Amino acid sequence: MPPIPASASAFPLARFLTVLLVGPLLGTLVFILVIGAPFWQFSPGTLPAELLQMLGIGYLFGLTPAGIAGAAAALFARRYPGWRTQYIAAIPLGALAGVIGMFVVVLQLQATDYFGWPFYLTAAAAGALALLVCTWLFDRLVAPRLQRRV
Repeated sequence: MPPIPASASAFPLARFLTVLLVGPLLGTLVFILVIGAPFWQFSPGTLPAELLQMLGIGYLFGLTPAGIAGAAAALFARRYPGWRTQYIAAIPLGALAGVIGMFVVVLQLQATDYFGWPFYLTAAAAGALALLVCTWLFDRLVAPRLQRRV
């Protein structure tokens, strides 16, 4: 039996931390592009202060879905070690984690009246894209460096 690649079955904590650290930023960028970009008016060449505020607040709100997605990805990688399986599973796992995580955040804010289905669809897209990119980052950047140490 050939050895299982390290990117799939080993280093579950590293996979979890990769998703937890990078995922909220990617999800926030998706939210900014979907919700904020069509209505934003700023002069070219300048970075509006609102963008930095949105990135900070979005990162904090994205920690809950990223934690759920990171845990699910780490557990899934230990059970199903193939790299192709990881990429295929990242989309539904990320989407589900995005919706569940944002639902928890909205409940904590007691703002269920303000957020409807478009918000949750955006959360699903953000979660799916973030987990897919984090899986790719883990396979290309993190896992090879960890393999060299072992």
